[in-house]
Amino acid sequence: MARPHLTWLLARRLRQQHKGFTSFITKASIAGIALGCAALIVLLSVMNGFTQALQDNILDSIAHGELYSVDNTGIVDAAVMVQSLRQHPNVKQVELTTQSAGMLQSGNGLYSMNLIGIDQVHAHPLARFIHPAEAVEQVLPAIYLSQKVIDQHALTLGQTLQFLLPSEGARNKIHFQAPVVYRAQLAGTLAITGEMGDLLAVTELDALNIALNIKHAAKGLHLFYHEPFAAAQITYDIGYNFPQAVYMSDWTRTHGHLYQDIQLVSVVVYIVLVLVIAVASFNIVSALMMAVKQKQAHIAILKTMGMSQQQIARVFVLHGFINGAVGILSGVVIGVILALTLPDLFHWYEVMSGSTVLIANTYFIDYLPSQLHWRDVGVTVLIASLLTLLASLYPARAAAQIEAAQHLH
Repeated sequence: MARPHLTWLLARRLRQQHKGFTSFITKASIAGIALGCAALIVLLSVMNGFTQALQDNILDSIAHGELYSVDNTGIVDAAVMVQSLRQHPNVKQVELTTQSAGMLQSGNGLYSMNLIGIDQVHAHPLARFIHPAEAVEQVLPAIYLSQKVIDQHALTLGQTLQFLLPSEGARNKIHFQAPVVYRAQLAGTLAITGEMGDLLAVTELDALNIALNIKHAAKGLHLFYHEPFAAAQITYDIGYNFPQAVYMSDWTRTHGHLYQDIQLVSVVVYIVLVLVIAVASFNIVSALMMAVKQKQAHIAILKTMGMSQQQIARVFVLHGFINGAVGILSGVVIGVILALTLPDLFHWYEVMSGSTVLIANTYFIDYLPSQLHWRDVGVTVLIASLLTLLASLYPARAAAQIEAAQHLH
């Protein structure tokens, strides 16, 4: 009976004896597996980086959930409601806010914006994006716009701006009402990149309440959760248990397309690269079948010396798995190194080429993020190993079924 380590010895020797086209096919399959594993790890790390950047740059600045009164009454007993919601296990922060769509008057044109009034600017998550200007004599309520909007409309710090806001008319009236005119003073910039920052204007809560005739402390509440990706369900639960009629919304309705796009790309990348690994793994079938054809006489001799069909099959399964393991290990090492250094390499490319690939005013970030998750590495190794093992089974079975008498001379 063959000793356990004999199959390992024979598999290694069989691998070393490949020549000609068989050797080329073997090396091609190893290279394909390595390339597929490396690409999968790198691209999944980039998708993880974009997801984290989305959370850091957008989800940390916008409300995860929003509750707004259905009319201009506002939130009744706002202080009590805020204190109660802060005790909710899923809620990290609650802020009073009044929000309204509006039109910025600039010259002879109008520019659509979303005007948000916030209380305690220093405590609201938007505060970290606000950069007040120095030496601006404050006469009117302060307002903050993105630098792109300021440049686009040739605005200057300290300038008085005029917004047109919709008025809250009686529901039974059919005639049009004049818009509310809200005047504020440009007091600084709002450093939120991307489309969201270009459509947002932040101002003082009390001044906006007066302009919109809000009867209580604020028209609505901004809710921030410990788990923002569960915002839809949490907002639904809180809203339906709220003591007054409110409109409910969450970030997945307003900015969810960004997250959905990232997830869709991740799924497509995963499917495509797993198929690449599968194709490379099944090249092992061709290499092993050639090896079986070349070694028929050797297999016959081993059988006459007492090796069973299971042991012969085990030799070829182990041979194919060794080839796959070499490719998997090489791909993992290359992929991990690239995933950890990709942001620096991307920045070096931009510096050397003098070009900017990701523009902050177009995208919500201006760098290529990468975040390596060892779970992704483990899943990649597991999938590639299973595909390699499956690819080795058919040639191993063909080798085990060789009749010794037909190939002995």
